[in-house]
Amino acid sequence: MKICPSCGKEFHDMDNFCMLCGDKLKQKEDVFHKKIEKLEKKISAMPAAAPAKHSDVQALRNRWTRLNRRWETSHLHSRRP
Repeated sequence: MKICPSCGKEFHDMDNFCMLCGDKLKQKEDVFHKKIEKLEKKISAMPAAAPAKHSDVQALRNRWTRLNRRWETSHLHSRRP
């Protein structure tokens, strides 16, 4: 299968040009490999994430625990017959 790099429409291997936009068709795998390469370049250019501080993680855990307890109590009260 071939794919149009401009509009993404798929065509048979015998076709050379897109019937919709006229762009030259490429093998489907070639298009996907180029997209993957672009994404890999973007990812490698991104700065590394800073490690989370223990205090930040503990604050998030405490917040989650409070919210979970609040949800459980409101959930139990809403189920009363």
